Amino acid sequence: MTSTPSSALLPRDCRIEPTKTLIGRWDLSVLAAAFGTPLYVYDAVTLRENAQDVKAAFESLGARMSFAAKACSTIGVLRTLQQSGLDIDAVSEGEMVAAIQAGFHPEQIHLHGNCKSDRELQYAIRVGIRAIVVDGADELARLVSLARSPQHPVNVMVRMSLPLEAETHPWLQTSGTGSKFGVMVESDDETQVLGLLAENSGLRFIGLHTHLGSQITGADIYRRAACDMAQVAVRFAQHGLRSEEVSLGGGWAIAYSDGDATLSPREVANAVAEGSAGFNRVRLAVEPGRALVANAAVALYRVGAVKVRESGRIVAVDGGMGDNLRPALYGARYTAFLPNRGMEVPVGKADIVGRYCEAGDVLARDVPLPEVSVGDLICVPVSGAYQLSMANSYNLVPPPASVLVDGRDARLMTRRATISDILAREVSYSDQKLN
Repeated sequence: MTSTPSSALLPRDCRIEPTKTLIGRWDLSVLAAAFGTPLYVYDAVTLRENAQDVKAAFESLGARMSFAAKACSTIGVLRTLQQSGLDIDAVSEGEMVAAIQAGFHPEQIHLHGNCKSDRELQYAIRVGIRAIVVDGADELARLVSLARSPQHPVNVMVRMSLPLEAETHPWLQTSGTGSKFGVMVESDDETQVLGLLAENSGLRFIGLHTHLGSQITGADIYRRAACDMAQVAVRFAQHGLRSEEVSLGGGWAIAYSDGDATLSPREVANAVAEGSAGFNRVRLAVEPGRALVANAAVALYRVGAVKVRESGRIVAVDGGMGDNLRPALYGARYTAFLPNRGMEVPVGKADIVGRYCEAGDVLARDVPLPEVSVGDLICVPVSGAYQLSMANSYNLVPPPASVLVDGRDARLMTRRATISDILAREVSYSDQKLN
């Protein structure tokens, strides 16, 4: 038995040899030497093929396909997915700007978010994005004051929070009665939203949106969501607000370790098809993020220390919760291997810990590994989603660099930040003194 993960966890253009691991034509150790570690390496082949797989799964439904940019907002990844024929969902001005720089037309952009600023709403109106997905009556009232032109109405969708709770980590649930997101169905908030939409000619209602959560392993909840949203669409139509489009979000589960439960886009599409019979001349939409980018990347780290405790080996690396907050945030589990010795037989298990000053900075637990020495390269697969986009400068450690590999080409997407970059945000008291 080797410590190598199955191919399902690796980028599609990745191969493991006895003394090296390659993505495209590039040896990971060469990339690590060139750009330093931690380093995130994305495979463009995987991005394109994942996009085509999702599009094919929903093709019979004629669904609009969008990428949830919050999963990974580097311009190189966004450009690859734009070239694959996807639209994009943003949750901030920054993500909208990045999308446009990556080649998305404003009419391909939807703006989500539960607490949008006036600045973000004004930017979305000014550039002419396809729709602002309103999260509640308070936001809609602010939007009414900003969108005053009946000649150029602002397209609006409404996010609904259904009384459905996905079976996933509580912090990955984005629907249900206690959710911070969206408008609860048949609530006072819904009544206010209906009234504001009906009364204001500066807004043009085009549809509804919902999102159930992430890492969802059961398809039936998507069928139930489609049924519930069909009823919501009927209720809106009774107020003269016909839905042209209904989005059911994304969130189906992918594997981070061998044996993890998953849900395929085809299973989700079949469930949505079963539940969408109640829609009348409505275009469906789905918005995957993780499913498109997670297995497209690996994270590379350099071992800085190895300690042996009664509980086993502790392998410390030069990254951690500064570039991958997910294990500390909600217990996400990863695996790892030595890319230059991937065929070797493990001698036992080890915990891979980060370099940050927190006991909870653990990247992966109980990983079967061969002997590990200082200077060895560690590779963590399935690192393409919600890692770079949540990277931070805790302990004033600069966030990592990232590379996009496309066969023979390897291009730096994001350079490694510097300490000067971080400290440039600092100001003196005299600079900001209020008199």
